[in-house]
Amino acid sequence: MDEPLYVMPLPRGQVRTTVNPPSTAGGVLPIGIVTTAIAFVAVALRVFTRTYVMGGRLGNDDYLALFAMATGLSYCGLVFRLVPLGAGKHMWDVLAMDYSPAFLLTTLGVTIAHSTSVTFSKLSILAFYLRLSLEKHFRWTVFGLIAIVTVYTVAYQFVIIFQCQPIQAGWDTSVKGKCIGKLVPMMTLSAAHIVTDIIVLLMPVKAVWALQMARRQKVSIILLFATGIFVCASAIERTILLLPLLESSDYTWDVPPEMIWGFVEINAGLICAAVPALKPFFMRYLPFILSSKLRSPQTRSRYASWSIPSNGSGRKQKTRVQTFDLPHTNEFPLDLPRSGTARRERNNSTVDSIDAQYPGRLGPAIVVTTWKHGSEDAQTPSKGIGVTRETTISYDSG
Repeated sequence: MDEPLYVMPLPRGQVRTTVNPPSTAGGVLPIGIVTTAIAFVAVALRVFTRTYVMGGRLGNDDYLALFAMATGLSYCGLVFRLVPLGAGKHMWDVLAMDYSPAFLLTTLGVTIAHSTSVTFSKLSILAFYLRLSLEKHFRWTVFGLIAIVTVYTVAYQFVIIFQCQPIQAGWDTSVKGKCIGKLVPMMTLSAAHIVTDIIVLLMPVKAVWALQMARRQKVSIILLFATGIFVCASAIERTILLLPLLESSDYTWDVPPEMIWGFVEINAGLICAAVPALKPFFMRYLPFILSSKLRSPQTRSRYASWSIPSNGSGRKQKTRVQTFDLPHTNEFPLDLPRSGTARRERNNSTVDSIDAQYPGRLGPAIVVTTWKHGSEDAQTPSKGIGVTRETTISYDSG
């Protein structure tokens, strides 16, 4: 019986393990699943926010994010395919029939999927920047970056795909051909990604600071964009790993850390692209995260008084009226209703709330809250005291 062929002969002093060989790929699957799931949820919430919360259509930035997510999922599937083909094992433990053409061709797919997903995440962020400002120079800078990112990615992928003549020699070791090295194009792309990541990270600061909104809001928006710092850090770490990997004599053993940081870079980019678009979602469903003032007991009070009018039945009713200001309405989404009423009746436990229908950019909102203590024959049970609180909100055009 013929012995199976392996990718490389057994080095002196090493032992070939044919059953359950040692592997460095233990963290690839769990990290890939977790990071991809988080990114998927972030992108799904982005689409939900655009179409349901804001009631609008998807924009170019949303479609770019969806395409980045699709290619990110492709990267995940291809990396998971590489593990049983030999990723994480020593080269002398990898079967030749698994390595060529399957492992090499899948590796090419991983490379293309990674660069495509990272690029489309970046393009999504740049397209989102076009929503921030109508300033001519800012928009031309964004368009220029879109062109640069697109051109260098297409050029890189062209070089990687056609690195060998004939093309099949790039993934089939039985085909003789001439190939250029991967080191220069891959390191060039990594360096370009890092430089453009830094530029994209710094671009919105000036545009956001010029917007007509409170300084606290400007800082919070800039911090949202600053999640891109983690994208830059992961790109730098992956580049540091890439140079020794491309020169490694035990490539399959050394490749898992680079795969893991590929997951981090792709999914951090997707999250970074999605988070700034999620503010309307948080304002509707989790307003306490972004609008702590709205629920603060120290809200500015203008007037409070007690009166005891008659309710028409000879019984006296105690009423308290209080007015106070909500935060400036430009903290709320622009396209939501401009008025609302909150009512709570303790007798029948019914609640009608504002339900996140926040006003538009109209100026400060004035809230008038009235409490009534007493009983009314038509509304209150024969025993007990009814308590009704009604809140009316009006908006100042200034």
